[in-house]
Amino acid sequence: MRAERQLNIGRDGLTHNMLDNIHAHWKRRRVCKIRCKGVCTVDMDNVCHQLEERTGGKIIYRKGGVLYLFRGRNYNYKTRPHFPLMLWKPVPPVYPRLVQRVPEGLTLEEATKMRQKGSTLIPICKLGKNGVYCNLVKTVREAFEECELVRINCQGLNKSDYRKIGAKLRDLVPCTLLSFEFEHILMWRGPNWKSSVPDLGDDDFKKANKIEVDDKNYEPPLSEALEFSAPAQQKNHVEHASNLTHDTSICSSSRSDATLGDVNQPPRSAAPCMKKILLLLEQAVENGGALVLDKDSLDADNIYQNTVAFAKSAPPGPIFRKHKKVVAQKSDKQHGSTLETKETTTVYMKQKREKSTKIHRKTNFDDQLLNVVPQGTLGVDELAKLLT
Repeated sequence: MRAERQLNIGRDGLTHNMLDNIHAHWKRRRVCKIRCKGVCTVDMDNVCHQLEERTGGKIIYRKGGVLYLFRGRNYNYKTRPHFPLMLWKPVPPVYPRLVQRVPEGLTLEEATKMRQKGSTLIPICKLGKNGVYCNLVKTVREAFEECELVRINCQGLNKSDYRKIGAKLRDLVPCTLLSFEFEHILMWRGPNWKSSVPDLGDDDFKKANKIEVDDKNYEPPLSEALEFSAPAQQKNHVEHASNLTHDTSICSSSRSDATLGDVNQPPRSAAPCMKKILLLLEQAVENGGALVLDKDSLDADNIYQNTVAFAKSAPPGPIFRKHKKVVAQKSDKQHGSTLETKETTTVYMKQKREKSTKIHRKTNFDDQLLNVVPQGTLGVDELAKLLT
């Protein structure tokens, strides 16, 4: 939705002049665009409620600080309510003190310690002048989940502006204001603060993280067969280490036992995917291409000896080679014929271009064309005869 004309609501909020301007806009258009900036955007719900109540219109679109106010189907400009014009700014009322020296629920020492601690905190955000602060209340509430103190940077704003923002946050969050020093708002979440995140009890937490395994649908892999076959394979590899001499790459490592533990007890969701992998592991152990270590033999020396022996006894792995591309070589005759054809085509093209540039004119006309025009009818013909 686009509109060239719009009304701006700033720090003064909704005034009598603003209401009169809205009705003047409705005189020619059904929808009025209103852009809110600054302090009033902290509580946009209140701004929408006041606009609908005072003007009698309906907000049909809202995004950030932009509102579209519809006048209604039966609107009549002549029967509009009349508002007295404000020729001067009214005197602001005297409000109670925003920041108390000793807030409720704290002692003087605790309050001073909190102010000292808050002066070193990193601000959660930086407020710009005439900005849109629709999400400020939400960010402050989320920050209170992590820390009991929250600081907001308001450098560049007028003093009255960030004091009004602090007063709105005190009622909306809610929280307790501690200071406005150095153009920063320092807030404490208060003694009666309650977290908005639901707490999970011990029983609920265990139920959420517990993995149930169904014995009927899921059959565990052959872990026992792997455990019994591991020592036998290890002894055979150690006995035949001296007889075999060919070298191969080392295929076992210290992580084999850890991976085996994960394979032996896979989760329920990964059970169908692990069947083929377990079959490949079982075949590799039977063929001597893999080695499974026990929990007792996880010392560094034992692992080193087993890997050296396994490297000598394991069968060689597949060797991958890159296939060279075969380039067909042309004979000298073919090469010579191609050059001749290229030369003939270039010469032929040049001759065509030269012929196309020349303009052909006929010098010898046919006798039929001469007999078309009757001779001797013009005086020019007599002059031509005399000249010849």
